Amino acid sequence: GFKNMLAGSSPETLHGTGDSRGNHGLVAWRYATVEDVLFVYDGAVKPTLRAIVVTLDGEPAGIIGVSREGGIGKYFSEYRDELKPYLRSITVMRAIKASMKFVTDYPGPVYAMAGHEEGARILTRLGFTQVNGETFAWLN
Repeated sequence: GFKNMLAGSSPETLHGTGDSRGNHGLVAWRYATVEDVLFVYDGAVKPTLRAIVVTLDGEPAGIIGVSREGGIGKYFSEYRDELKPYLRSITVMRAIKASMKFVTDYPGPVYAMAGHEEGARILTRLGFTQVNGETFAWLN
C-alpha cells in the first residue's frame, strides 16, 4: 500500500542531499495520467485531481498533488514502501517542488495535513501556513 509522504515520514525522509548511493532502482517523475491514478489506487475512482507520479523502475511508486473535494483543494502525497530509500533524492524533491504549481494554480485555498513535526516543517518551507494543529493552508 501507499503511505502519506508528508504525514508519515521519518525526520530523515524528505530532507537531505538527494544521495541515493546503494540504491539501484531508477527514480523519475512525470505528470500523472488516469492510468497512473488507477494503478496507485487499485482502480478506485478518486475526486478530481492534478498530480505528479514518482516512478521506480518505470512503475508508479508515489503520487503528490492537489485534489478537489467539495470545492476545497487538498494537497496530498502517498508512496509505497519500495520508494522510501529514495524519498531524500533530488528527483523526489523536484517532484515535490513541481507539485506546488498545482497548489498555486488552484482557484481558492488548499489545505494539507502534517502528521508530525517534519511534515509541518516541509509544508512551512513550501509556503503553507499552519492554521490549526496539524492543518496547514495555502491561502491564495
